[in-house]
Amino acid sequence: MSEVVGADMYDKTGNGHLRIIGFPVPILKGNVGVIKSIREKLYEPEFSDLTVVDFSDLAQGCKT
Repeated sequence: MSEVVGADMYDKTGNGHLRIIGFPVPILKGNVGVIKSIREKLYEPEFSDLTVVDFSDLAQGCKT
């Protein structure tokens, strides 16, 4: 779906965050500690074959 995605972004630690899409997507969420722990685990080499897409706080709050 290349027509709906933007560029990859990188945070201040250099970790990549895959493209931002142009339409709403339902997401599941947990508390900050749980989400952070899961995300850090997914940066480990054993998970390098997974595609992980983050949603920033701003993106999660968008209604349209």
